[in-house]
Amino acid sequence: MSIIPVSPYICVLEVNSETSQCEENWSALNLRSTYTATLFILQYLLPLTVIAGAYLSIGRELRQHSVKATSNCPGQVSTGNRYLKELHAEETKKVLRMLKVVTAVFAVSVLPTNIVWLWLDFGSPEHTLGHKHFWELVAFCNIITFANSAANPICYSVLNENYRKEIKKYVKLCFRGKFTSSKPSFIRNDKIPATVRQNCLIFERL
Repeated sequence: MSIIPVSPYICVLEVNSETSQCEENWSALNLRSTYTATLFILQYLLPLTVIAGAYLSIGRELRQHSVKATSNCPGQVSTGNRYLKELHAEETKKVLRMLKVVTAVFAVSVLPTNIVWLWLDFGSPEHTLGHKHFWELVAFCNIITFANSAANPICYSVLNENYRKEIKKYVKLCFRGKFTSSKPSFIRNDKIPATVRQNCLIFERL
C-alpha cells in the first residue's frame, strides 16, 4: 500500500545530467500541484480523520460503560462501591486525556511538512524566504514529522500510570539484582561514615 502514493513521484524523477542530481520532471505544473494536494489528503486529512473518529468512538464507549455502571448501582451505595465508581470514572478520564493528547500530537507534528509543500506548489516560498532558508525550513519540518513517531511512546508512558509503575518495578528489580548479587564488603566496616553505609543499605532494599 505504501508504494501507491509515491508511484507518481517515482515516475517523474529523472537524473539531471548537469547537476547529477535526481529532480522532478512533471509534464505540467498543475499535475505537481494536484499530486501535492492529494498527498495532503491521503497523508494528513484522512489519517487524522480516522484517528480522531476511532478515538471518539473509544471515548463514547468508555463514557457509556461508566454511565451504565453508575445506573446499575442501587440507591444506597456503599463506601466500597462509591470508591470503585470514582476510580472507574478517574481511569476513564485518564484514557480520554491520553487519546486527546495523541491525536493533538499527530495533528501538530505532521501538519508543518504538508503546509510547506503546499506553499511550494501554490505559492512562492523561495522568493519570500530565499532558496537556502526555504529548504532549511523543509528539513526542520521533516524532523518534526519524524519526531511524531518517537512522541507516541512518550505520550503513552507519561499519561499511563500502569506503564510508569511497571517501569519503576523493572528498575527496582535491576538495582536489586545488581546490589544483592555482589554485596560490597565495606558495608560492614565501622570506619565507613554512617551516611555512606545508610545509602548502601537503601540500595540493598530496593
